[in-house]
Amino acid sequence: MPSLSRRRVKILRDGVLYRTFPAVQPQFHCTFSRPMLKELEGMAKSDDVCVHVHGDRSMLTYAISEFHKVYKHFPLIVQHLGAGGTRGLRIASFVLPVFNLLERHSFRSIDLFLVQTAQRRKEIIGLGISPEKIRMRGMGVDFDLFKPLDKSECRRRLSLPSDKILVLYVGRFFKDKGLDIVIKAVEKLKRKYDVELVAVGGFRSDPLWPMVEKRLRYYSPRVPNLDMVQYYSAADVFCQFVPHFAAYGGVGVAQQEALACGIPVVCNALVHLAEREVVSRVGAIPETPSDVVKCLEETINNLTGRDKIRKAVRSFISWDGIVAQTLSDYERLYQIYCH
Repeated sequence: MPSLSRRRVKILRDGVLYRTFPAVQPQFHCTFSRPMLKELEGMAKSDDVCVHVHGDRSMLTYAISEFHKVYKHFPLIVQHLGAGGTRGLRIASFVLPVFNLLERHSFRSIDLFLVQTAQRRKEIIGLGISPEKIRMRGMGVDFDLFKPLDKSECRRRLSLPSDKILVLYVGRFFKDKGLDIVIKAVEKLKRKYDVELVAVGGFRSDPLWPMVEKRLRYYSPRVPNLDMVQYYSAADVFCQFVPHFAAYGGVGVAQQEALACGIPVVCNALVHLAEREVVSRVGAIPETPSDVVKCLEETINNLTGRDKIRKAVRSFISWDGIVAQTLSDYERLYQIYCH
């Protein structure tokens, strides 16, 4: 993995050797690591190398793809992580054509794409890549770690009210995560329900921190990942709205963690989870900001068992299933290269 420093680091953990290489990143999507490419050149002559690149829209990914064209001795898999190349920003009309040109030239040597959204799949096919080289697959969640705990006990530990409906927001206090939309939606719900919003994950430097301090009673800065299980378990419903990135960003990590804990999710990014029939059993998809109130109300009035939610999404977001599918891909590509 590239590291935005001059240090080379080796870490052996659970029998796996992790190495970092110095890299530069003058701009987002422009990460580049000459030492990593040099190391890859030496490894490319081996028969037991499989390269799995995390991040499809990156100068380093394009360089590795070009490198693969020359050596072609190893399987090359590229994982889409949700980055969209400045979509939704004003500079997108200038930047996206450059990325598209680079991808049209370099992506043809890639053996397999793992993408999180139908939108990204469509874009890659539009570059002339065969649909057979593309799999819909996102990131996963550890179901042994993220699981339901006792709601009353979690609320007691977190000093949250025991007698209210709690809506949980997790993420930086940004408009890009729709926190302002969720705050306004919950304020409207308070006219009919005894409901409170709990926001977790912000920094005091975040743009919406003053808004949170002024309008919310229950909020917290970023907490250790292990502690998040208690927040999910204390909540009745999770809510986010992603204004610009829902079409290509995939289902977010926090949304998946909430589902693994059996908490229903209201978020427009759920469109990438599975068939709509599955989504209807685990939450709701607001198509516009004004839909958030209606979706929250429907979800609150139809809360289901936490074990049922976990069972409905397990095959889509558990690491066990994702790892098994990915190992199968590795073995299939090895067989192709060995012959």
